[in-house]
Amino acid sequence: GKAQVVSSDAVRQAESQAKGAAGCKAVRSFPFLVMARGGQAEARLALGLAVQGVTVGAVQPFTSKVQVSSDAVRQSESQAKGEEGCEADRSFPFQVIVREGQAEVRLAQGPTARVTVGVVQLFPGTAQKVSSDNTPEAGSPAQGEEANEAFRDGSSPMIAGSGPTLDMNSVAETFVYTRQGATMIWMVDRPEHVDMLNKIAQIHDVTIDVCLDINMSLPLPKLYFGTKRSALMTIKDVKKLLKYIKTCPNICVSAAMGYEAQIAGLAEHLPNKALLTPAIRLLKKRSKNQVSKRRRTIIDYLTKRGYKLKLVNGGGSGSMDFTSSQPEVTEITVGSAYYKSAYFDHMDSMDDFQPAAGFVLPITRQPEKDVITCHGGGFIASGSVGIEKVPVIHYPPNLTLLKDEGFGEVQTPMAILKTKKGSHVENPSIGDVVWCRHAKAGELCEHFNVLYCYRNASHVTELNDSKSNSVNSSKDAATGDIQTMTTYRGDGQCFH
Repeated sequence: GKAQVVSSDAVRQAESQAKGAAGCKAVRSFPFLVMARGGQAEARLALGLAVQGVTVGAVQPFTSKVQVSSDAVRQSESQAKGEEGCEADRSFPFQVIVREGQAEVRLAQGPTARVTVGVVQLFPGTAQKVSSDNTPEAGSPAQGEEANEAFRDGSSPMIAGSGPTLDMNSVAETFVYTRQGATMIWMVDRPEHVDMLNKIAQIHDVTIDVCLDINMSLPLPKLYFGTKRSALMTIKDVKKLLKYIKTCPNICVSAAMGYEAQIAGLAEHLPNKALLTPAIRLLKKRSKNQVSKRRRTIIDYLTKRGYKLKLVNGGGSGSMDFTSSQPEVTEITVGSAYYKSAYFDHMDSMDDFQPAAGFVLPITRQPEKDVITCHGGGFIASGSVGIEKVPVIHYPPNLTLLKDEGFGEVQTPMAILKTKKGSHVENPSIGDVVWCRHAKAGELCEHFNVLYCYRNASHVTELNDSKSNSVNSSKDAATGDIQTMTTYRGDGQCFH
């Protein structure tokens, strides 16, 4: 098969973990790192039956009884060679498209824009390259390992975690960077979070900055409008936690965050739910009033008590206008706005934005005259499951999804609609591609190794200099150098 050299830290770490498991082997194979240990899969294969192939795309790792040179791998290589701009050693035969959108025009006004790197799954310096000439001052990863990788990437002098962590090893690793002048701020809303951070800080004789994560949800009788996120709902809750923090000498409250998720992340025009639109708008309006009062009251209290806050964070892609108008907020956290992914088509506040990212699926089958079938496509967004969380067909316009199958891991069938007389839209056929848009921000980078950059319908061949190692050029015979950006997956990283 296409064996690759084991070199990255992520691979070495996985090998180490594999060696610690009984009967487990670590094998580097195309296109995955495989960790196979004794189980039922090979026991079945040992019965002497002639097994033609294992569905490696479904389980992803190969069992120890399956050779790396399987037909499935060779087929993947062959498909990759046939795709324009696609190299044979890539995991999937897709081409991911990113072009410059309008997000940076709006973000250039008001508070600092903090890139939600855990959402877009690109490090801040990389995301800045394709989105704006205004460098974001900070990143917002989810966990300690992600923060350390962002520090190593060299693109963020200040990082604030978007959620609490209990990973003491990752916390300790950040001290290497904070001692050199970097700033790391950890999210807390419970005494348990503070305890863990204080203990590791005492061991290493350092002071850890923390951010109070304030719950901005709107609790109503028989309705909780918001997210079950933080335990700090009221000023009373904040006072109680502050009292506890005073008993922890190595903890410094230096930031506050109040994320109004019900405003920033809930669309007003949900598909097939038009009757809910007036209610959602009314709830959002009422929620804005209470968010303004609650967050401002808590920030005023902290300021009067002498807490010097390095940042006050709020909002998200869907609440940029509202959050940036709040006087207590110094920065807003933005992820999906950079892409204007499909879910945000249903949101009032995102009307002025244009889609800036997508992917294509190759048409590999045509089971019926009016049906084509694409390879892959099951890139579903996080959160509660609904039609608004699946990708949408962007082009050609004469295709529609088959509801009984939807976007699938293995295939995505689509019906070809009849076009009006005089239409210049041609019916797609085998060998063509279908352009699609993902629903939220993270799906592309969860499934693809590389993003290909476009501007004004042309390949981007140069971007500004950056410290980030994730920005590269790949040679294509037809177009020359194409600017590419590797994702977390492409960098061999996984922070789950």
